[in-house]
Formats: sequence, structure tokens, C-alpha cells
Amino acid sequence: MTDSDTLATPRRRFVGAIMWSAPAIAATSLVPAHAASSTGAGLRMLLSDPPVNFGTFDPERTVPVYRFATGNNVRTLASLPPSVVLRNEGTAPVTDPSGRMTVTMRDYGSDYAPVGANQFKVTSPMAQVSVQEERTRIGSREGARFGVTYRGTISPGQAINVPLRYFVNPPFRNVTFNVLVTVETAGEGGATASRDDKMGYVPGFGGWI
Repeated sequence: MTDSDTLATPRRRFVGAIMWSAPAIAATSLVPAHAASSTGAGLRMLLSDPPVNFGTFDPERTVPVYRFATGNNVRTLASLPPSVVLRNEGTAPVTDPSGRMTVTMRDYGSDYAPVGANQFKVTSPMAQVSVQEERTRIGSREGARFGVTYRGTISPGQAINVPLRYFVNPPFRNVTFNVLVTVETAGEGGATASRDDKMGYVPGFGGWI
């Protein structure tokens, strides 16, 4: 990654984003908990598209990146998936469905995962959603991993739009980088039932004393 790479995101990444696009769906009313099954079968997680100027294919930097998981100190504005949709594509209501989210820093020029690729974090301000980080080692090339649980019931055909909040913990500094965001749900035997990926863009910013 170099400081000279801070002005535009390669066109190919956003062509890919268009191919991965999924509509954001508003939440509908919940069914009573006693009428629901306690299985996550049929749940699908879909990331919203990072904001892009489709005339120029440049990222639109409108999504805040905060200092810490809570608080209002915005460190920069980025082009990242602003939300994830939890959609029940099954035939029965589900209660407390869960999935996994991975957020991996990527080198801006080459897309490889550098040392410390797990320093970029995510949570949600939505009260019904729990986002718990699964610890990875310091200096890992793996992304930061999170378990995501929605506390409630989602009926068949219903979708819940969950806002995302991105943050870093100080001290943190980095030149411009990309972020690969992945969401997954598990099927029988631990196999992946559904998966969605989006590539985001974060301009470089400095750390703190």
C-alpha cells in the first residue's frame, strides 16, 4: 500500500460490487415468539452495497469509521456496506437466528491480506442485535471475526435490515486500504448455507498519541 493510491478505487472492484448487489429490505412486523421454531434454517444474510458513483465508478465516502465501538468520534468517511439484511427464506419462523461476519483489511494495490488484517472492526447500534468478536491473534493475516445474533423472531419471507458500525481501536494508523466484508450462515454439519461478500474502500488516516 502506498500514499499515492489514495484517490480512486480500481474500476474492477466496483464492477464486482454490482454483481454482488442485493436489495435492502425493510423490516416487517414480528410474529409472537411462541409461534416460532428455534432453528436458523432458511436464514440468509445479505450485505448492502458500498456507496458508489456509478457514473465514474469512484467510491462515495459516506459511511463513518469511528474511534472505538461506542462514542461519536468519526475518524474518516469510507465506502463500506452500511447494513446487512437478515432474511428468512424458509417456510417456518425462526427465533434468535445467528451467523458470522468477517472483516479483513486488504492491501489497496494488490488485495492481499497484510499482517494485522484484523485491526478493522464492526458492530451494530441495533438493540436487538448482538455482535461478539471471536478473538484472533495480534498480527494475524486473518480478518476480524464476529458472531452475529438477532434476538427475536423472523417470519417466513420477512427481512430485518441491520445497520453496521465500523470502528478501530487506537492506536491505529494506516495508508489507504480496502476491506473485504463477508457474512455467512451455517447449515447442517457446520457447512456454509449462505455467503455474501462485498469489497469496501477506506482512505488512510493517522493514529493518536
